[in-house]
Amino acid sequence: MNFSKAECFRDDKMLTKTMHSAFEKFIAMRQDKPAEYLAKYVNYRMCSGNRALSEEQMDAMMDKIIVIFRYLTSKDMFESFYRKDLAKRLVMSKSASSDSEKAMVLKLKHECGTSYTNRMEQMFVDIDMSQSLVSDFKSRIGRGSGKRIDMTVSVISTAVWPTMNALKVAYPPQMTEIKKKFDLFYKETHSGRNLQYHANWGTCVISATMGNGDSKEITASELQAICLLLFADPSV
Repeated sequence: MNFSKAECFRDDKMLTKTMHSAFEKFIAMRQDKPAEYLAKYVNYRMCSGNRALSEEQMDAMMDKIIVIFRYLTSKDMFESFYRKDLAKRLVMSKSASSDSEKAMVLKLKHECGTSYTNRMEQMFVDIDMSQSLVSDFKSRIGRGSGKRIDMTVSVISTAVWPTMNALKVAYPPQMTEIKKKFDLFYKETHSGRNLQYHANWGTCVISATMGNGDSKEITASELQAICLLLFADPSV
């Protein structure tokens, strides 16, 4: 389209204005849907399960996304959808590239200002601090102590992250022990703060020995892992 406009119409200003008006009109006709679909497309491209793009390809793709973003009338709705998807990618370690995630937020910041992306930027800070916190915790309990569970925790602030509905879960003894140790460790340096675990956002890798003696690693959600561990308890 840009080639045709430049070569055939010599970048006619009236044509350019008419094209912009047409895009604004048909995008506004769907109210919040374009914002939702654009956020979903970004999530699809940013997830680690998709084929990785080169740095140049990723940057070009984000520039195209920003072009469409400019036409959105409901930019606040896009921020809401985008932040929810970003939260899942960060907490569940599904991002293809941390650098790409930050670059996309920076482009949004250039378009809409600091107030628009402030909560997104703080989410990255929480994740970085959590990694340092978990590293200190693992050093405290000792890597070579023969512990059966290796736990990684993302400690996030409810003020900047999307609302997460916590489920009341009865953790098995294998998980309860390490969870209590982390609680005590956290309260030593963060007095007055309470941790609330969100089992529906967690993932687990379970090492299992089958009946025939074969060893398997099973990747599951935290809720699935809790159910599977019941099969390891002979009293159940």
